Amino acid sequence: MIRLILFSLVGVVTLYIYYLFKRQLHWVLQHVCHTRVKSRTNIKGILVKDLHTAEYYRK
Repeated sequence: MIRLILFSLVGVVTLYIYYLFKRQLHWVLQHVCHTRVKSRTNIKGILVKDLHTAEYYRK
């Protein structure tokens, strides 16, 4: 009887740890994806060379 209780307790703890791991993994992947999209869309501009003055300016 004690074995059954211990095994069920171990099973519940294992499922809880799996749930926490899955939730943390989802948060990390969401953060990485958000950072990747933000780095792609956070473009400040393009350097363009002026033909007359030969200087670069941001467009």
